Formats: sequence, C-alpha cells, structure tokens
Amino acid sequence: MAALPPANELRLREDAARWFLRLSHSPDDDALRTRFESWLMAAPAHAHAYSEVAATWEEFDDAERLRTLAAARDSAATRQRQRRRGALKQSAAAVLALGSVGVLWRVSRGPHTGTRLRLATAHGETRDVILSDGSRIQMGPATTLTYLFSDEQRSVAMLEGSAAFDVRHEPQRPFLVDMGGLEVKVLGTYFAIDILAERTRVGVQRGKVQVARPRRVFGWRLGNDADWLVTAGQVLDVTATGADRPAIPAADVFSLQGKVLTFTGTPLTEVAAILSRYRDRPILADPALRAVRIAAVVRTVDIEKFLLTLPRIAAVSVVDAGSDQATYLKKM
Repeated sequence: MAALPPANELRLREDAARWFLRLSHSPDDDALRTRFESWLMAAPAHAHAYSEVAATWEEFDDAERLRTLAAARDSAATRQRQRRRGALKQSAAAVLALGSVGVLWRVSRGPHTGTRLRLATAHGETRDVILSDGSRIQMGPATTLTYLFSDEQRSVAMLEGSAAFDVRHEPQRPFLVDMGGLEVKVLGTYFAIDILAERTRVGVQRGKVQVARPRRVFGWRLGNDADWLVTAGQVLDVTATGADRPAIPAADVFSLQGKVLTFTGTPLTEVAAILSRYRDRPILADPALRAVRIAAVVRTVDIEKFLLTLPRIAAVSVVDAGSDQATYLKKM
C-alpha cells in the first residue's frame, strides 16, 4: 500500500478512531454499521488504519497498560501539535483525544477485568459448580470452560463438551456463553448446551435464550449474521450452514450432565461421540452411521454393556481394537 502524506495519514487514523468509538457505544446500530462498512471498503488504507486502532485497543487490557494509557492521554495534545509520526502512537492518541474518559471507563470496567475462573472435567467426570452470583453450572464429562465475572456482565467461554446453566436473574448484568462462532445470551433461565464437531445444540427448560452468530470485523462485533430465539421446551441445532429445530425433548440435552443419558432419534455418530466422553478410549463411528438413528436410555455405568447389545438394535458391528485402543462402530 502506497504511503500517505503525514497529514493525510493522521487524519485517516483519527477517522478510524472515531469509527471505533462509535461502534463501541452502538454495536447493534444497523444504520451505523452500514455506513462503517461503506467507509471500510472504500479504500485499503481505511481497513489498514482501522486494524491499527483495533490492535492498539487490545493492548490496553491490564492495569499496567491502563497506566500507560493514562500517561498517553496527558501528552496527547502535545503529540498532535507535533504531527505524531509513530503509527501505533498516533492511533492510540487519536482514540484518547476523541474520548479519553469513555475509553478509560471501558478499559477499567469492561470485560477484560473481573474474576476469571477456568473449569474442566475429565473423561467420565461430571461437576456441579455454584458461581459467585448464585448461578449454577452442571458440567458433563470432557468439558472445558472459562467463567469471567465482572460488574457489568457474566460470561462463559465454552468450546467443548456439555453443560447445563441455571442462571440467576439479573437484568442489569446479562449472562453470555461464547462458543467461538456462536453466542447465547440470557437474563435468567435454565438451559443446556452440547457441543459436537458437526453441530452445537441448545435446549431450554425454563425461560428463553437468544442464540446468535456474531458478525465481527477486525475482532470487533458488528451485530449478528443470524440469530434464533429458543423458548422453554425447545431445542436448537446450529451447524456451519444454518440451524434446525429437532423434534426431541429438551430433557435429552440436560441428561448429558447426569448419570442417565437419553437419546431420541439420535444419529449413531453423535451417540458415539457423546459416549466417548465417559471412556478413556474413544468410540469411533463409521461416517455412514450418521444416517442410522436410535432411541435409547443408557446409564453411564452401563456403557460397556450397551455397546455389547448395540448390534441387536441397529445394523452395526462393534469392534474393540484392544484395551488401550479405540472401539469402532461399523455399518453392516
């Protein structure tokens, strides 16, 4: 990209900083997002300037960097008169000059601060956790999540496994579950999540939740590409290509954190993945078994017995490769 004259470069960074601040205060404003996207695509230099501002912002996420930000604010006016030339310094100063008080408030009280707790369960292990706000998480086996508690919101990052959430009602502080490309937002409800390689399932027993696929530009959220409302008794499956509402009881999703697993018309590939969470050795299913669905109730202590009887209820063979290797399900 051709270098811009210093004055134009500084003006462009200040424009990028203004967009950054506007979007941070109104992330769900569709009209604002449309204008921003038009500006962003107007020239490669716009995208480059915005990415520098966003990257600079991400650096100010702890106390030491916050002190650096405060010091930078005090000298911002002087640097601007001297026609600042350092790229990151110019970006930071532009943000500060436009809204230093608001920016500092977001850093000091935003989602980067608060109590962070990492929780994990091993294969075959379940765990019941009471959070500091009174909410409860029932974790299934082979599940990992990180919980962040702050003055403004409660958030959980979850990328694998299954968990049920009984969320304490706090309208002023929503409860968010981030699953990478998906997000669940609630105020107070009882819902469960199950994450597999090909789909993410959300079931609701009480209340309602919003499931969304956030739209992000340079790591900054600009509304949603898609969203779905899930109410009590409903189940939603989200895949890479869309979403479906399977006609199964929501209780099936909640059973995955207990000692009795319920499968209602479940593909054998999913059954294998879920049962694998309770064993040291995985169960690997032939992809062709995705078309074979079963209904079953399995106690977690009887998984080995269930595998022995599985060929009686489905056209499948069970091959055990040895005590230290995987078990294979093959279509007959």
